[in-house]
Amino acid sequence: MSHTYLLGVPEKGTGAASSVAAGDSPVEIADVLPAIAPVAGLGRVVAAAPDVATALGYDIAAALEEPDGY
Repeated sequence: MSHTYLLGVPEKGTGAASSVAAGDSPVEIADVLPAIAPVAGLGRVVAAAPDVATALGYDIAAALEEPDGY
């Protein structure tokens, strides 16, 4: 996953969906978030996390409704 996506400078072909299509696992993509926090800043990482989770197919609303199921 391109770090430019998390820095707020998306490029064509970047993002979680493209990374999955290229063969990255959802865990590998999620691991990028804390790894890039010192460079991108915690605020940007926190802001990007819901979009990354949604792109990976994680249902945030369902997880908030039934946290024991996740």
